[in-house]
Amino acid sequence: MKTLRYRIELLEPTLVTALEGDPNSAVAFSYLPGSVLRGALIGGYLRQQSKRELDAAAPDARRLFFSGDTRYLNGYPLDRQEQRCVPTPLSWRHEKEEAARQTAKSPAPVHDHAVEPPEDSPVQWQSVGAPFWSPVADKSKADLRLVSPKRHLSVHTARTRRYGRAMPQTAVQEGDTPGAVFRYDALAPGQWFEAVVLCDHNSDADLLRPLICGDVNLGGSRTGGYGRARLSLVQESEEWQELQTQDECPVEGELLVTLTSDALVRDEHGQYTTAPRVVAQAISEALGLGTAMELDSERTFIGAREIGGFNRKWGLPLPQALAVRMGSVLSFRAQGLAGDKLARLVSRGIGERRAEGFGRLAVNWQSGPLLTVEGLPMKQRDAGILPIEIEDQTSRDLAQQMVCRLLRKRLDSAVAHEASVLARHVTRIHNSQLSRLRSILHDALRQPAAQGRDRLRNYLEDLEKRATPRKQFTGDRIAGEGTVLKWLRKRVEDTGNEKDEGNIWKTLQARSAMPDIGGVAPALTEELAYEYNLRLVDAVLARAAKQRREGR
Repeated sequence: MKTLRYRIELLEPTLVTALEGDPNSAVAFSYLPGSVLRGALIGGYLRQQSKRELDAAAPDARRLFFSGDTRYLNGYPLDRQEQRCVPTPLSWRHEKEEAARQTAKSPAPVHDHAVEPPEDSPVQWQSVGAPFWSPVADKSKADLRLVSPKRHLSVHTARTRRYGRAMPQTAVQEGDTPGAVFRYDALAPGQWFEAVVLCDHNSDADLLRPLICGDVNLGGSRTGGYGRARLSLVQESEEWQELQTQDECPVEGELLVTLTSDALVRDEHGQYTTAPRVVAQAISEALGLGTAMELDSERTFIGAREIGGFNRKWGLPLPQALAVRMGSVLSFRAQGLAGDKLARLVSRGIGERRAEGFGRLAVNWQSGPLLTVEGLPMKQRDAGILPIEIEDQTSRDLAQQMVCRLLRKRLDSAVAHEASVLARHVTRIHNSQLSRLRSILHDALRQPAAQGRDRLRNYLEDLEKRATPRKQFTGDRIAGEGTVLKWLRKRVEDTGNEKDEGNIWKTLQARSAMPDIGGVAPALTEELAYEYNLRLVDAVLARAAKQRREGR
């Protein structure tokens, strides 16, 4: 069997649409489906043969593109080590509270529940989130890295052809299409993906090799600046595996099967299904077993996905089908399975439309219940692109503006979250006092830090001299901060110095939210600390006043 590995560089945003989103949006898969890549190579084959249409009944065409003797696997993203990623197993979980405590530079460890199911406990588990992962060569540092391709979001307007611009439904004539606003969520340009063609006949590799080069068009909206990509052949080999698998079942008699692509499986009634029993039967039949293997339901994780598509020859959408989602894990109790049977299962896959990359799987590669994650998830980096440094001053100035706006956006979200927590403790201060203090805060925000702090200090000293307001501001205690009056003084005096315990940057976790563009990062200045201290106080007082009005 010949294997052709090749890479795809996205030169434009690529819209390979999944059945997601609302009617006015199109959301692309996080990978390049094998059916799309097969279509691109069919186009090259037709040009090579100087033909306008493909005769699907011709022996060569059928063997190359339709019978399953030649299989076009999905294009998955490359990580920064130029390794082809694979889908994340659905059995991988984070502890919810642990994941929330970890910073982006130190992700929470991954628990594989297919290897070791969790014990009964109040721990809440959440999915890993990243759609892909790749193994790390140096296991002393980590077991894996998580990868999420970059996305390209854009808003478009559909025009009414008669008027050349978008028109409302009430203004168009009969037969005209009204205007509409819609959104494309596509794969971002500049990324690299890697795909594979598996050829059972070595002569087919010779026919396909010349086609895997040059520019192609992938996905939809090609006339709108989407879909241009470039193919380049990487390697031709006799054997290839997506993941290293074992040749035989472990001593314990357990067989773990992980889907590395979506699978289309039918039940006894001819309907597409994701029922574990039917999927287990399909795997048993592919292994040549007379009866289905016993399925361990506690260690089985199966997801579902609607699969569609578009046939350009017909000009019509393809029938929708329910597929077993990539990353699904099935655990069997099996003894004495021959290595050649497992190798054939991995090579051929299961289910229908295997020529388009469906039904791919790996066997017995999951080894441990606890896995460590390396560094930042790739969704916070450029997938497949080395970090760049911005050199010219104009670009650095623009990048500086961008990172400052990103930082403010993240700090605003942190202020809103922190205010919702702290305001619950403010219950005894009358709204008139809250409004008066908020008015002083707004004036102080418009003044330089030195003047604003002096005014707030004078106001808080005057407030403490008056018995009734003092009683209100010292009657409530903010958790870990003392009385409200003490907390206010702390926020007024805080300069953001990291040596001071409880400074504003620790409170808002600003260090973990720092953006970076081409080596340009924002500065956490004393002026910014002054502003966000007062904005946090204002948000807490505003929320407390709202709670009091609503009688909570």
